[in-house]
Amino acid sequence: MKMEVWKYPIVKYGGSEIRMPYHSKILCFQLQDDIPTIWVLVDSDVILLEYRRFQLVNTGEPLESAYVTYIGTVQNGSYVTHLFENT
Repeated sequence: MKMEVWKYPIVKYGGSEIRMPYHSKILCFQLQDDIPTIWVLVDSDVILLEYRRFQLVNTGEPLESAYVTYIGTVQNGSYVTHLFENT
């Protein structure tokens, strides 16, 4: 088992799919250089990858799906953006 922290930018509002090793754990959601980004704890020895679907929405915008897990919120000036993972 080789645990590492990887980062993934969330570059698309609405729905985004990210491929990462199975059983990865999201640690945090923040802006890095004005780009919404998640940091994830992964076992880099895991060969099997899974697609995980995320929804990035601004306050007041509808979600793609009601079956979501809240990840976090970031503020950038007057914009407030929320990240959810489809479950």
